[in-house]
Amino acid sequence: MVMEETRTRESVDRKILPTLFMSSLAISPPGILTGLLLIEISRTYNISLGIAGQIRTLAPIIASIMGIFMAVLAVKYRQKSLLLIGLSFICVASIGCVLAPDFMSMLIIYSLSGLGNAMVFPMAQSIVGDLYPPGERAEAIAWVSAAASFAYVIGAPLAGFLAGIGGWQLAFLAFSFLTSFISLLLAYKFLPNVKKDQGKPSGGVDYFEGIKKVLSNRSATACLIGNVLSISAWTVILVYTTSFVRQVFQLSTSYASIYLLVCGVFYTSATIFSGKIVKRIGMKKIYVISILIGGALIIVHFGVNDFWLSVAAGFACCVFFGARVTAANNLSLEQLPAFRGSMMSLNSMVGNIGTAFGSGIAGLILILYDFRLLGITFSLFSFMAVIVIQFLTVEPSKK
Repeated sequence: MVMEETRTRESVDRKILPTLFMSSLAISPPGILTGLLLIEISRTYNISLGIAGQIRTLAPIIASIMGIFMAVLAVKYRQKSLLLIGLSFICVASIGCVLAPDFMSMLIIYSLSGLGNAMVFPMAQSIVGDLYPPGERAEAIAWVSAAASFAYVIGAPLAGFLAGIGGWQLAFLAFSFLTSFISLLLAYKFLPNVKKDQGKPSGGVDYFEGIKKVLSNRSATACLIGNVLSISAWTVILVYTTSFVRQVFQLSTSYASIYLLVCGVFYTSATIFSGKIVKRIGMKKIYVISILIGGALIIVHFGVNDFWLSVAAGFACCVFFGARVTAANNLSLEQLPAFRGSMMSLNSMVGNIGTAFGSGIAGLILILYDFRLLGITFSLFSFMAVIVIQFLTVEPSKK
């Protein structure tokens, strides 16, 4: 086994991890732009902010459905091919949003980015799992996972700058399209044609056996439920925090982009740092503490009238929910070692369900009520996740 790890380590091209990092980063620009420039998009099509926010609802629904098919496609087709197709979907979505004649057209075209999301990120993780030895795998996964949030660090100020020059349409072209297109070229050139060995029997792969094993395991199922709830809670920050500070505190687009940049820095830093302490403190403990405090901070962020207190609570939310990502992914990953592929495919699917559910409920609340009720409602989702994770999950190392 040592010889195998040494051989694997030597065979991994140094260009692969940066390429996978770029591929994962390409997932985020559409979401960054629809979060930062949602007000401009709503004005373009003369619709309310709550209705415009539904653009972030359909894409995750599509991604959730695609996640089921990906479980089968990943067995049958090469991971590189699926990743390239996913990046192509994001390219098409970026251009299509600019050309959309009305909001309904944009809503449908934007959903292609959901297909891309469902294909790119799981395949990037899968390629890491196949190419990197166990000793290097966790760090590689951490960087691939952090790429999406790192996009906010560079994308927030860039999007604000581009929007100031040519509106949200230029931001979609110069940021979202170019990022996905460059990532597509890099992936085509540098990623090897890896096809994961599923250890299939002569009769073929019974992928659904893994799904059955996951759903019949109480702790694994609780992880999925907890992730739906906690991701729904985080979605309200991801989708509406920028629009909230702009609309309630009259923040300009330029300052809002700086705010979003700082949010990205806090979230990314917490994601990477928590990876260094999760084994020492415990993945379940970090998960529970992060969503408990994060849920309380959601109420503060959307409920107070003081600008600085609200902003500080928003930054703190990014820290605690960033720590949640690493803890939650590790907890899910270790539930059923023999069926990690099935577990993580379902984990990705429920993440998209949580995003869609959170976006839909948040939009409905804003249409009917206000930001204050929004904060209270989504903090409750976070607190429900605390109960599920604390009492129904088991940390494998402590079984």
